[in-house]
Amino acid sequence: MIQNTTKERLLEGQVVLGCFVRTPDASFAEYVATGGWDFLVFDGEHGSVNTSEVANLARASENRGVTPMVRVSSSHSATVLRCLDAGAAGLHFPSMNEPEEARLAVSAAKYPPRGLRGLAGNRSTDWAITPEAIGHANDQTLVVVQIETREAVDNIEELCAVDGIDVLFIGPSDLSQSLGVPGDFGHPLLVDAIERVALVVRESEKVLGLFAATAQAAGKGLELGARYVATGVEPLLGGAMRSYVSQVWETVRSHEC
Repeated sequence: MIQNTTKERLLEGQVVLGCFVRTPDASFAEYVATGGWDFLVFDGEHGSVNTSEVANLARASENRGVTPMVRVSSSHSATVLRCLDAGAAGLHFPSMNEPEEARLAVSAAKYPPRGLRGLAGNRSTDWAITPEAIGHANDQTLVVVQIETREAVDNIEELCAVDGIDVLFIGPSDLSQSLGVPGDFGHPLLVDAIERVALVVRESEKVLGLFAATAQAAGKGLELGARYVATGVEPLLGGAMRSYVSQVWETVRSHEC
């Protein structure tokens, strides 16, 4: 059965790196997977990925030894079920504010007795319906809840106590908006909120996760104790494109002189 190498590395205390992919093209996903990532997060919240495309995206990732994750648009059990049955090795649940919301997300992602996920033969169990396959799927599924609001920060101790959560993942953009300082990533309100979350998660048995658009931001996250770090295709491509255009135009201008 498929092994979730990202979860295994986290359990060993290692750092893992990933990238959000918003488009559902499997060939593009496979190309991104060659970049050295531990995991890819196919985005069904801010991206155009839907459940019917997850299987091919998962295959494209697995072909390159990369763990396929999906950010779902909600913790609705039908959405969660379809993503996991199609081969997602884990899920990102956005804007988890209350412990009960997080418990429902975990329940949707796990088979009984740990949850209420519906049972049918699928990729995650090698199409087997056996206690061993079900237990393996429960153990391998990675549950990531996103901390993106003032309310979630206020409830961080209670969220850390929810059984079945593996990673508490800070989303700085939405969190900055919730705190009334949208896009101001150096604002003391946001910095203090991130540091508070990081402190509480570090003192728990959970893993701290963080979205970091740049390598510099990732470095700061690592200093805070983050071990599950992700960026996005867009900031990477945007920086590379601007750098390329700038360098070419510098060459053009130097030849005109």
